[in-house]
Amino acid sequence: MYKELLLFPEVLKGQQIYPEDARSLVAKACDGRSIDPAIFARGPDGKTLQGRYGDDRKGEGFGLPPSIIFDGGNGFIRIYGIGKSGTDLLAEHTASIVTALSKHLGGPYRMEFKHGDCELQMSEPILYSIRKLIVSKKPAKLSHFFGVTAQERAPEIKKEILNGLISMARWLDEDLGTPHLLEHGIPSDDSLILDILEGESVPIPIKPGIPAAAFKNITFCTNISLNGPWMAGKLRSRGYGLIRRRIER
Repeated sequence: MYKELLLFPEVLKGQQIYPEDARSLVAKACDGRSIDPAIFARGPDGKTLQGRYGDDRKGEGFGLPPSIIFDGGNGFIRIYGIGKSGTDLLAEHTASIVTALSKHLGGPYRMEFKHGDCELQMSEPILYSIRKLIVSKKPAKLSHFFGVTAQERAPEIKKEILNGLISMARWLDEDLGTPHLLEHGIPSDDSLILDILEGESVPIPIKPGIPAAAFKNITFCTNISLNGPWMAGKLRSRGYGLIRRRIER
């Protein structure tokens, strides 16, 4: 399940708002206000929440997904609450976020609410895209990903996408009390299709002078049907890694 809050400030009309922009705008608007830091995947001490599944040393280690996902579009900000935890958190703080943004951006704006289910199941192959997928934050590994194509680093990119789907499916199953329902929709290794078709490397600044390794405009094909918001890669709480179904023109 998910809840979706869409905000259309007049001042943003005609501007393309990317997910990381949406998070930044909301964070600036809420600065100094009594809004639960979990909205931004932070704990009471201000530090980023770092929950994980598995153990990297045993070959299965990946971070828990955020319960709040930021997105945007042409002239609007979108905020998703994921699972029961995320929908409750978003509902509790919607009024505060709306008030904060109104004062920060000024002017009138309208808002909409939507809701739906995060669904995952095996299907015929489908094309998806990711605008920016962060694959590493470790300085020692950055050079491995710079100046290469997505196809040249396909194994690492496939791992990030698959781990992202597994972690979100597992987290949603636990949060909603539906053991393995979504996670079991992911095909086993011998029946999984996950082909990386396009994408190019790009450094993403995450701190002054410190970049993360990422790939932009990833296109991939997989035999997994996704409905609702799904994410992959590192720094998902900052808006990176949102998976969209590719629409052919």
